[in-house]
This record gives sequence, structure tokens and C-alpha cells, in this order.
Amino acid sequence: MSEKLITIKQAAEHLHLCERTIYRMVSQQEIPFVRLGSALRFSISSLDMWVQSQMKMPAEEPVKTPPAPPARRRPPVADRRTMRGPGLAARTEWPEGYVPIHPVE
Repeated sequence: MSEKLITIKQAAEHLHLCERTIYRMVSQQEIPFVRLGSALRFSISSLDMWVQSQMKMPAEEPVKTPPAPPARRRPPVADRRTMRGPGLAARTEWPEGYVPIHPVE
């Protein structure tokens, strides 16, 4: 191997990272390195290839779906009283003595 190997400090400068990050990446084996005894060394070409492999292509623009229609709301109270249905407004016979507030016409 004729390529010159660089130190952690030089690798950090080359990658624009701090040395601590390089040490963490080495311990988690996220980055290519060579251990020479107790010394860690890096190949510039290996680091450059690693950076290229880490690049992500931008995702395609997601297809925008139209917003969902707003949820149907209950009609206002005044309208509910006049609606026909199983409620009091639908009754045609009232108990004796009862006078409806909103008589059905």
C-alpha cells in the first residue's frame, strides 16, 4: 500500500468533524480505519469513498393530496329544535297540560 495514511486529527480536519466524533465513529465501526498497533490511521481515498457512499439523493417531491374536507358539524341549536326526527319537535300529540315552546306547524 503506497498511499499515505493520516492521523485522527488530520482525518477530523479532512472531514470537517471534531476528533471526538471520529473516535466515536471508529468505536462503532462507522468509518473505514486501520489500526497499526494502538494507533489509528485513515486512508484519504477510503474516507472520500465512504463520504460518497453516505450521500443521500434528494427524495422525489411527494405527490400532494388535496386536503380532506372539513368534518360535518352539527347544525346550530335553533336549527336542531326544528328538525324532524325522534325528538320533541316531531311529536304530534303532547301530554295533557304540556305546552311546547316551539309548536310544530
